Order: sequence, then C-alpha cells, then structure tokens
Amino acid sequence: MIKVIDETTIEEVISFSWEVAKNLINTSYPLRKSKLELEKSLRKSMNHAEDKVLGYYKNDNLMGVIELFVEVTERYLQVRTYVKDDFDEIMNEFFMYLKAYYPNFKAHFGYPKENIKAINYFTVNQYCCIEASSDLRLYTNDFVFKRDTTSAVQRLQKDNFSQYAPFHDQHGGEQMYWNSARLYNAFDSWYIYVYMNGSEIVGSILIYCKTELDCIEVFGLFVEELPNQYEIIEDLLYHSISKILDRETGIKEVIFFIEEKDTIQYEIAKQIGFKDKGSYRCYSIDL
Repeated sequence: MIKVIDETTIEEVISFSWEVAKNLINTSYPLRKSKLELEKSLRKSMNHAEDKVLGYYKNDNLMGVIELFVEVTERYLQVRTYVKDDFDEIMNEFFMYLKAYYPNFKAHFGYPKENIKAINYFTVNQYCCIEASSDLRLYTNDFVFKRDTTSAVQRLQKDNFSQYAPFHDQHGGEQMYWNSARLYNAFDSWYIYVYMNGSEIVGSILIYCKTELDCIEVFGLFVEELPNQYEIIEDLLYHSISKILDRETGIKEVIFFIEEKDTIQYEIAKQIGFKDKGSYRCYSIDL
C-alpha cells in the first residue's frame, strides 16, 4: 500500500530514509551529508502544495520512500527514492502510482552507479539513461589557482541574456531542464560567465549557488570546438570559481557533474583540485 506521508508518519520516514541514504548501494541522488539535511528536504516536500513524500507499506511495515518534486505546468517530476530491499517490487508499485496520478508527465530519476539494483531495474525495463557522469567535488581549501585568467571571461548580465540564450540552448540540448527560458526566469539564483571572442560568445559556464547548503554547483560548461578549447575551459573554471568564492565566503564545496566522455573537462577539473565522489546515472521516463 502507498500512503501520502504527513506529520503523523514523517519521523518514521526520516529515520528509514536516512538508513538507506547512508549507503551508496541503496541511495539515490542527491547524496545527503547528514540526517538533518535529508530531514529538511523531506519536510519541505511534505508541506509543499504540489510536492509529495510517499511511503510504501507492506504488512504495516515501511519498505520504501519516494520524494516527488512536481512542476504541474511543465508536467515534470524529479523523483528521489529510498529503497533497500525488494527494489523491483516496490518500484513497480511506485510506478503504478505515478502513472495513475501524473499521466503524461516526464519523470527523472538519478542514482550512483553503485546502486546496482536501481541500475539493473531501469536497464531491464529499457528506460532511457540520459546522463552518465562523474560526480566531482572541490572542497574550497583544496582549490588550486594556477594562473591569472583572461579578460575574455566576463559575468553575464541579465540585460545581455538575449545574446546568450541561443548559445545556451544549442549546447545544452533538449534534455537539459535548465533551458534558456527557465534560466532567465531564475536568473538571480545563477552565476553565468561567458568567454568572448570579440563580440561572439564561444564558451559559457553556469553555476547555481546553494548558500543554504554551503555549496555551489556547476550545471553546465559549454565551449565551441576551437583550437584553444582547452584554454577556454581552464579560464572559465578558474575565473568563475575564484570570483564566486571571493563573493560567497561561506561556500565550502563545489559540485561538478562531468559527462564521462568529456575527458578534457575532467582533466582540467582534477588539476584545479576536484576529487572523485562517485558516478551518476540519470534516467528519464515518460509516464
């Protein structure tokens, strides 16, 4: 049986979810640093007008939890799951619920590749893996600033967004949730830096600042295929991170998911001081 979680059952759900979240072989993304961080997210979703927390119960025992982030107008779901045992059975029940209550929505699920049960489930059911990335983390004390960056890198101003939008959508692709329209509407939450070749944008990096979590996250680094591509990537990373850390003094960590096929970005990130945290798989399902 699936139940919508409320105040009467949230404490049990928090304890259950944290026990699952502590182990990479069972958890989903985003990875949680503490029980308190997980609790804040679950309570926020439980009390939200559209978001939900659901529990799967078998013989009155809690067996699985999913947290839903819902955008009704976009018909979009971001789903986090906390399931330890009987993964296939429980996920089948959750999918029946999602298809009944969110028909024609697109749902995204993210897992570390260490969660073999989840990876196998989505693979066997032929759900589309839209992203296979290395999860890299830079702790700010490890940041290596090797050289000055070029003045070709500059922070994008909202007044100039119309110039940037076509470049962003071309390189971000259809699968990227943060397309130019959504990015523009949430512009104040982002740091966007562009690399200019004269009056032309040839590279960009977009970074989301999560001050409440003491971190920032690189959501995209896009560069044209040019002879100096390596240098452009270096400059964008060095410049943006150093400028943000100067401004946001409470930041302790930088998160960067790099597609596994992008060896250049991976190499440069490691030189800056990023370290491997894990591997990420994202699956997209049309309900």
